[in-house]
Amino acid sequence: MQWFADGDRNTKFFHTYVNGKRRRLKSQRIQDDRGVWLDSEEDIAQEAIRFYTDQIISILVLRC
Repeated sequence: MQWFADGDRNTKFFHTYVNGKRRRLKSQRIQDDRGVWLDSEEDIAQEAIRFYTDQIISILVLRC
């Protein structure tokens, strides 16, 4: 198995492996709370900010 031979060394194999994994794990699209599918990177980023902002605000409100 090549991973054991090259492992975490700074090799072409390592970078190809990591970049492939990054592409597979990237969210291609998400669904917002209204059920609308978002697929542009900008829309996904804005929805993530909105979602986590709402989560933080709800936690802070519960603590008061």
